[in-house]
Amino acid sequence: DVVLTVDSALSAYAYKLLGDYRGAAVVMNYETGEILASVSAPGYDPNNMDQYKDDEDNEDSPLVNRATMGRYTPGSVFKIITAAAALESYPDALTRTYTCKGELPVGDTVITDAHDEVHGKLDLEEAFTVSCNNTFATIGMDLGAAKIKAAAEKFGFNKNFLFPELVLYASSYESPTKKSDLGWSAVGQYKDLVTPLHMCMITAAVANDGVMMEPKILKNLVNVRGYDYQELTPNKYSQPLSAKNAKTLQEMMFSVVKSGTGTRARVSGWTVGGKTGTAEVSESDEISPNAWFVCFVEDEDHPYCIAVVLENAGSGGSNAAPIAGKILAKAKELGY
Repeated sequence: DVVLTVDSALSAYAYKLLGDYRGAAVVMNYETGEILASVSAPGYDPNNMDQYKDDEDNEDSPLVNRATMGRYTPGSVFKIITAAAALESYPDALTRTYTCKGELPVGDTVITDAHDEVHGKLDLEEAFTVSCNNTFATIGMDLGAAKIKAAAEKFGFNKNFLFPELVLYASSYESPTKKSDLGWSAVGQYKDLVTPLHMCMITAAVANDGVMMEPKILKNLVNVRGYDYQELTPNKYSQPLSAKNAKTLQEMMFSVVKSGTGTRARVSGWTVGGKTGTAEVSESDEISPNAWFVCFVEDEDHPYCIAVVLENAGSGGSNAAPIAGKILAKAKELGY
């Protein structure tokens, strides 16, 4: 018998929560890399594959596993990368202050915040908590394209993920040449692309004190006599940031859920840290942004993190965060 790490009850619950949205949700143990749930919507019926033979003409693309193959604009969840780059580059990263006037003119472009918000004077943690585009664009332009790209690549962008138990489409970060494009790239709105599973791995690295684990789906094999063998062995993939900077990012993510854009992801009895993302995918106001939320639980007995993306769902804080919170609450109910 083949025993997987995934929990069918948790997966079914997560899939149900995605509802009519196209999207994906991934739950992972950030200490071991075990995937507890990985769902892609819409799904398909393996007992009736004939109905999907013209799948290339179906915009829902049910045969595409969005968790591992869906390459999405990250929006503000990319600010985890930009914040990591700032912590790595600035000795005074936590005490520097910025002024958000709601609009940041750069050449012939104006970088704006959601709903034209004006955040005023704020530091890095405050900017992360309220997801201030002006601040993160300023940081990106100050650091330069090379440092943002280096930080992204430390976290696995532009790498081929050919793991023994699964293959993950490569996430990409393309260095901008225009200053305004660099500003937008630092807030995840240039040509950055990431898969939900990779975004879960990035969140896991922050939660795991800077260590990114290899994702696992095979728990063990059972022979005809009932003995377990080839049991799961956690493997470290990389260490994209120091334990000190990971701890700092954790605190920023706690603030997001405690008092920032991710309050709807709270789970009773657990301390949750997260980051919202509302990723613009079209210049047309008629096409809603993709909604993102990533988060983790601070508990050595419950080391879990999650990534949720909903296509054209609008606000990440309003739509993806509640789903992530409910999935974590279900995991708790199931004894994880």
